[in-house]
Amino acid sequence: MKNLKLNIKALLLLTSIVLISGCKKEIKITEEVPKNIEIGLDDTISSNSISENKIDEIKTITLSFAGDCTLGNDKNANYFNEMVLKNNRDFSYFFENVNDVFLNDDYSIVNLETTFTDATSYSEKEFNFKGEFDYVNILKLGNIECVNISNNHTNDYLEKGYNDTINTLTKENVDYYGDDFVHIENINGINIGLIGFKNANLNYENIDKKVKELKESNVDYIIASCHWGVEGSYQFNENQQEIAYYLIDNGVDVVIGHHPHVLEGIEEYKGKYIVYSLGNFCFGGNKNPKDKDSMIFRETLTYTNETLTDTSIEIIPCSISSVSDYNDFKPTLLEGEEKDRVIEKIKKYSYNFNY
Repeated sequence: MKNLKLNIKALLLLTSIVLISGCKKEIKITEEVPKNIEIGLDDTISSNSISENKIDEIKTITLSFAGDCTLGNDKNANYFNEMVLKNNRDFSYFFENVNDVFLNDDYSIVNLETTFTDATSYSEKEFNFKGEFDYVNILKLGNIECVNISNNHTNDYLEKGYNDTINTLTKENVDYYGDDFVHIENINGINIGLIGFKNANLNYENIDKKVKELKESNVDYIIASCHWGVEGSYQFNENQQEIAYYLIDNGVDVVIGHHPHVLEGIEEYKGKYIVYSLGNFCFGGNKNPKDKDSMIFRETLTYTNETLTDTSIEIIPCSISSVSDYNDFKPTLLEGEEKDRVIEKIKKYSYNFNY
């Protein structure tokens, strides 16, 4: 029995030796596994480091908005033409004092409240405005890239005047939008959509139609210009506010107003801005308006990885003239006390707005 036990022990020992000997190569492989695991961990750590240190793609877009630009005369006046001649047809004269503002943004937009035409037949109304075809160079030399044409003076010289204006803007590569025209501008890879309305077509049905058109074109940001309100009124009315809310509730990102010919307030609604009236800017419609206050409204958008992450604004107070006793049609930046006065004036007529 004792010998049997010894034989069994010997057999087990021999088997262990054989197994160990037979598994030596496999054991060797097993010993290398930690090295492989270590390499895998290094790879994982390296991947995480890349992920943690990923650089966000940040884009900024600066937009500048200014008010009514009537680059011409009423049918019964000639003072804008006289100023053109006085300056030897140097069209850079008109925007000379604000040129740097528009030069140092990405896109500059004004309300074009005139026609570029040689038409002689005009609509039956008190004021009818037109400028010569080459007055379009005032916009180009002033670094204005885009104009709203939805206002109550684009049709002053009937169908010919309207078509002449559109053809002139197209020929000279000045972008335009408003009424039936929608414009989309790609800036730094971001699609900016622009639509414009005037009192005659500013209704919910038309708003829905134009906003839908832009959304179907996959725009990233929507600007709506509204030629509305009451001329000479500093206080925006309930109708303007109601329409502005509707625009924003249905996808518009900023609402820009004009028509009253004076400044109105600004409102912040759901984190978006409503500028109720920018007032006049380069305005040939009046030789010496009593109120020459104006502004440039500037908005800077920040996109992080194609998503809008910040919006900042700047109010740039201006006068429509470089002199105080008459209108020389030369918008000029205000400084010091005058600058502060205009900002306080805007704030006075604003609602839910901190600046």
